[in-house]
Amino acid sequence: MKNLFKKKSLKIEKLIKKTLNFDEKTDIKRIKVSKTNSECGVFHKGEHKKVFAYSAKTACDKNNFVLGFVLTPGNYHDSSSFAEIYQQVITSYPNISTIVADSGYRTPAIAKLIIDDNRTPIFPYKRPMTKDGFF
Repeated sequence: MKNLFKKKSLKIEKLIKKTLNFDEKTDIKRIKVSKTNSECGVFHKGEHKKVFAYSAKTACDKNNFVLGFVLTPGNYHDSSSFAEIYQQVITSYPNISTIVADSGYRTPAIAKLIIDDNRTPIFPYKRPMTKDGFF
């Protein structure tokens, strides 16, 4: 009985190692953190230049008056800070009926949030990101 149990446990162990890839070395992810301000993120200005920075997302009306703003680390995507700035603007100005945003905010979750609030989202056209020859 003990031999049978040992054989089964060895088979299970091999299976786990095979499926979870324990034998392969994994790369360690190194995160760069500022020594003076740990809240800011690494912002890529171009191909080679990387700096620690903050990003200010603003919401404006048609006359370019600022209705709300959010400060985020420079490495945060635009869409991750949308909910916070959207709630700021909607609570202060509930009569807004149309939301115009750039392509950084064009995600299904953001569009659904705006439509569920009975407002009209307007985003720029974005070409389909499919494989060549798909259509």
